[in-house]
Amino acid sequence: MPRGSSFILMGCLWAGMQVPCLSAAEAWPSAERGADIETVGPIETGVTVETGVTGVTGVTGETGETGESADLGEERSDAVKEAPGMMQSALNMLDYAHDFLSAQLVDFVDSVDLFFGDKRLDEEARGSFLRFGYGLVANTNGGFDEVSRIKLKLDLPRIEKKLNILFASDAEEEFQTDGQQQENRVFAGGRADYSTALRYVVTESSKWNVHADAGVVLKDPPQEFIRGRLRRMDVVQGWSFRFTQLVFWHDAKGLGESTQFDIETRTGWNDLLRFSANAIWTNKTHEFNYAQGVSLYHELDPRHALVFNAGMFGETEPDTRTTGYYFGARIRKRASRRDWLFFEIQPKISFNEEQYFKPEPTLTFYLEAIIGSI
Repeated sequence: MPRGSSFILMGCLWAGMQVPCLSAAEAWPSAERGADIETVGPIETGVTVETGVTGVTGVTGETGETGESADLGEERSDAVKEAPGMMQSALNMLDYAHDFLSAQLVDFVDSVDLFFGDKRLDEEARGSFLRFGYGLVANTNGGFDEVSRIKLKLDLPRIEKKLNILFASDAEEEFQTDGQQQENRVFAGGRADYSTALRYVVTESSKWNVHADAGVVLKDPPQEFIRGRLRRMDVVQGWSFRFTQLVFWHDAKGLGESTQFDIETRTGWNDLLRFSANAIWTNKTHEFNYAQGVSLYHELDPRHALVFNAGMFGETEPDTRTTGYYFGARIRKRASRRDWLFFEIQPKISFNEEQYFKPEPTLTFYLEAIIGSI
């Protein structure tokens, strides 16, 4: 047995086994003895130990494997410490890419709605604006019906833009499904219903939009109404999911609610695909009116765009049934020197239950101006 190991064993026995026996490398350092360098016994195993105030300062052998292992251990330790940082950086990059693509999709959807004058953008415009238009609808009788539309929103800046004044010529559309609007909307030559209201904005952001209105439909006699609207939007994997809930009380319709769900995605750099479904219920009729539709938007160039749409609508009383279908398109152009002026052609064909689902084609020519920060 090497002499160094014998000394260690004797020391443990002398201490009465009061402390555990240590290995050679752990027992050799002794700060109390103040030894600087000590070689224990003849070098039979090729091990040299240097001891000092700070303990073991080096261990070398004939092969040097112990020192290399320590270096490799330190490198592995550094790599382990760096790994979480690299993983976090990768996750941050993914979050940034997701946020960027989500913002691009939301901006593109808003630009499409703005170009086509979608009513949804009217509800969430953050500034004052005025929209008005005039058109002619060619019907199956060989004649033309005049159509007009106006919508005004004024911010009251002294109240932190929380209050808006509204005026519109399509008051009834706020209480109708898309299908009912296809049958009765101003574009189809229907009679305009004017209304005015005061709106309080609770919150508005890309994710949430909440506001409440109180107003009157300008009929004889006048019809008061109160409504609250909530919209939530999320973007997941390149798809936009938009949920809109409207609760209202209308003097002529009573209590009611409207629910709409839209799913949107880009199918190309200049294309947007939208699926929509909505339903409305009122306590006076105790029935649901519902509608489903799909639209494909395509931008030809910065001043020309078109949309193809198709859909169906129905009701639940006295039995659940489909009451109509429609297929149409809108070709819209922005004036070359006046960005606020638009011209539009709308071919459409409808099949309604009231007309025994006979085809009813119409062609609308429409001129519209949008002024303000819509």
